[in-house]
Amino acid sequence: MENLLMRHVRQGDISFRIQDVILALVQDVLAEAHATHRILWQYVAVPRLRDEGVALNELEHRFIAHADQAKDFAYGLAEQIKQSQKTQK
Repeated sequence: MENLLMRHVRQGDISFRIQDVILALVQDVLAEAHATHRILWQYVAVPRLRDEGVALNELEHRFIAHADQAKDFAYGLAEQIKQSQKTQK
C-alpha cells in the first residue's frame, strides 16, 4: 500500500511540474501575441486610420474592441474544448 501511495505521489509531482511548464509556455505565447497586436496596431493600423481622420479616443476604443473580440473568441473556444472533453468521458 505504501509503494502504491508513493508512486501516486510521484506521478502527481511529475504532473504538477509538467503543468507548470505548460503554464509558462502559454504565458509566453500570450505575451508575444499581445506584443505583436500592439506593434501591428501602432505601426500599421493607427497611421492609416489617422490619415482617414479617426480621432485618438476612437483609435483606443477600436483597439479595446478588437482585444475584447479576441478574448471572447479564445474563451468561447476554450469552453467548446472543455465541453467536448466532458462528453468524451
